[in-house]
Amino acid sequence: MSFFKVLFKVLIGLVIVIAVSMYLFIRNFDLNKYKPMIAEMTQKQLGRQLAINGEAELGLSFVPTLILNDVTLANADWASTEDMVSVGRLEVKLSLLPLLKRQVEIDNVTIVAPAVYLEVSADGQKNWDFSKGGKKVDLNPQQVDLLKDQAIASGLIDMKTADAAAEMVKENPQVMALAGFAARHVSIENGVFSMINQQTGQNINAEIKSLEMSAPDMNSAINLEFDVVYNGQEIKGEGEFGGLATLMAETEPYPVKADVQAFGADIALNGTVSGIKSGDISFTATADVRNPLGNMGAPAIELNSAVSGNLKAVNADILKLDVNGNVITGKVSADISESVPYVNAVLNSGLINLQTIARTTQNTAWNMPSFIGEAQASELIPATAVPYDLLKTVNADAVVEIGNLQVNPEIKVENVKLTAALANGVLSVKPLSLTVGGGDLTANATVNANSKKVQLAAKGSNIVLTQLYAPLQAQKGGKFGIADGGKLDLDISLNGAGSTYRQIGDSLDGRIIIIAGETVLQPGKLDMLSGNFITQILHTLKLDTSSKTDIDVKCAVVRADVSGGMLNFPKGIALNAKQLNLVSDGKLNLRNDALDFSLRPYSGEVIDANLAQALSSFIKIKGTLNDPKIVLDDVQAIKALVGVAATGGTAYFGSQLLLDTDSSPCYTALKGTGYEKRFPAPSKVNQATQDVYQGAGDVVKGSVDAVKTTGKDLKNSVKDLGNAAKDFLNSLKKK
Repeated sequence: MSFFKVLFKVLIGLVIVIAVSMYLFIRNFDLNKYKPMIAEMTQKQLGRQLAINGEAELGLSFVPTLILNDVTLANADWASTEDMVSVGRLEVKLSLLPLLKRQVEIDNVTIVAPAVYLEVSADGQKNWDFSKGGKKVDLNPQQVDLLKDQAIASGLIDMKTADAAAEMVKENPQVMALAGFAARHVSIENGVFSMINQQTGQNINAEIKSLEMSAPDMNSAINLEFDVVYNGQEIKGEGEFGGLATLMAETEPYPVKADVQAFGADIALNGTVSGIKSGDISFTATADVRNPLGNMGAPAIELNSAVSGNLKAVNADILKLDVNGNVITGKVSADISESVPYVNAVLNSGLINLQTIARTTQNTAWNMPSFIGEAQASELIPATAVPYDLLKTVNADAVVEIGNLQVNPEIKVENVKLTAALANGVLSVKPLSLTVGGGDLTANATVNANSKKVQLAAKGSNIVLTQLYAPLQAQKGGKFGIADGGKLDLDISLNGAGSTYRQIGDSLDGRIIIIAGETVLQPGKLDMLSGNFITQILHTLKLDTSSKTDIDVKCAVVRADVSGGMLNFPKGIALNAKQLNLVSDGKLNLRNDALDFSLRPYSGEVIDANLAQALSSFIKIKGTLNDPKIVLDDVQAIKALVGVAATGGTAYFGSQLLLDTDSSPCYTALKGTGYEKRFPAPSKVNQATQDVYQGAGDVVKGSVDAVKTTGKDLKNSVKDLGNAAKDFLNSLKKK
């Protein structure tokens, strides 16, 4: 028999002997008798009871495996849960060869169904603070040397002097004792982590689906893969962290690098953490966030930032926040030491295009043509709850500046500056200023979540309509437009209260005033207003023509007094032009969206002179925004006849019927607001005629019987008006 065959048989025999010996040792070795000793040691060291409720055993495999079932560590006596830590199953796999040399090296630790419950009491006690419960560990010199050599050999400490190393061992004997037992691979499955802070009211709940952590030795980087659910949101990813030696020695910041998928977004972190062992944690990092298009109903977002802070405060430099091509920069800081965090933000952007944002989420960018064309097809104010509670979750101060705000291709706002403060549920915007249509607009707003009240005040001046909305500029081709002028001033003051937007609308009080100065209008087709009752009205007024005659507007006013959700227009819609004067008086009820408007042109060149066409201007707009109706204003028609009689016929002369002889409708519309002085008051003669006319109209009760006239000509006029009324109503039915 050759030498190699003999050697091979000897080696095989040795392996069999070792395997059989290990099997017999493991088979007959009873770890359960050591359970009381382990519990006693834990009680002495931590002051807490450790219970191994299940079996303790050695696994029957070639790799020695220590298995503990149902392990619990008692909680502090003041805590809300009985156990601070529980583990369903703990498996520890040991390296075989070092074990034969009486050295312990752990290859793998598997923890199944662990549960960790951390808690901070109202007076600041921490249930993981064992300093009061256990006894101080006194080491003799031989024990210190043993632990020191073990810690240095494992790479946990690297001291230049033995005295320094020995001092570290004395300060941290429990940690140093674990130095030689660090596992190369740790796996956690189906774990639960909870932290309750009774001081701040902030709670953390996490479910660990899986966690894999590995490192070749104490000095090598730790690689981590995790899949957890944090406060109901799944977070998964991978990372690379500094070695355990760096963490425990804490002679330098601990490096952290991670790629995380959270809340549907991708997050990349690269930084360092300090003070982990002492509990005085601080950090600095770069953070890159990518939110894909449509995630959380948001557009595509890219964030590059530099973050620093500690457990009480966080500071972030927004190097670049790109929201679908809209770039924002600035600084954000947050104080998170209190139950309600405080945030301070200063943000800047050269250009924000709302259309690029709205196209990717929902159609929120205002589009003027569709808004006017479709307003009557939907509820004016929805009964949606106002999210007041969100205003109580944070306190904040913010300053936002935007160079150009593009609402849509036609509407652009410039020099937007917003200063806002949120404190204890009260949001104050003081002020919001911007340049719109070449003019200035300033607004203040307050939303009080405690009283559920809302206030808004806004003033604008020199806003040019054609600059605000380019399609209003007069063009060739017979379309309606502004040929010249078109400057607006506005003054809005509103306040309301309620739990829903609808309730706020129903309770609105205040005033709305819009004033336009001298303007030249080009009559023509109103494409932007197609398909709604406004077009029907203008068609009835003979403004929807291809006439080349411009309308020279001296002034135009919209004035609404708001009370209890009712918008009252006391002759509050007025147009004073050389060719046409137009007055509208009516109401809009925000509670039920009901409309009730009269619309009367008078003394106008664009109105046909015959009596029937004059009567066709006696129209009212009734119904609701959902279903507007154009009807004949019977009372106004009778009022005109009474006015003719009362003025001895002076209200009717030549070929014109002066239905409401107000020579200064803009003054009348603004009367009592403080703005009426911008326009001349009616002359005394016109005012006297108007007073008689109005006084006569007050006796009208909606019945033709109120008309008391004599004389052949006036009786004929009544007959003509009656016939014309029938014809006009029939024409409305056909439209």
